[in-house]
Amino acid sequence: MKLINNLCLGSFMATIAECTALGEACDIDKSELLKILGVGGGQSLVLKGKTQKLIDEDFSAHFSNSAIYKDLHTLQDLAYSMNQPLYTAAIPKELFGKMKKEGKGEEDFCSIYKLFK
Repeated sequence: MKLINNLCLGSFMATIAECTALGEACDIDKSELLKILGVGGGQSLVLKGKTQKLIDEDFSAHFSNSAIYKDLHTLQDLAYSMNQPLYTAAIPKELFGKMKKEGKGEEDFCSIYKLFK
C-alpha cells in the first residue's frame, strides 16, 4: 500500500510542478497560481503540503527525490512480478530518476519543479 500511495504522491507532485512552471511561463505569479490551484482542480494534500516550499524554493528534504525514485522503481518491479502493466507510473519515476542523476537526490521531491522551470 505504501508503494501505491507513493505513486499518487509522485504523480501529483510532478503534475503540480509542471503546472507551476507553466503558469510562471505565462507570467502568472507563483503564489497566486498555487493559491488558485489549491481551491480548484489541483486541490490535494500534496499541494497543501508543498505550496510554501514551492513559493520559497525551499528544497530541504522531507521526502527526497532518491526515496520516491526508489519506491516507484520498487513498485514497477512488483507490478512486473505480477505481470501487471503500470501505464502512468513510468514518467514520474523517470523524472525523479533524472533529479537523482543530476545530483539532486537528497533534495525534497518538490524540487522536481526545477526540471520544468
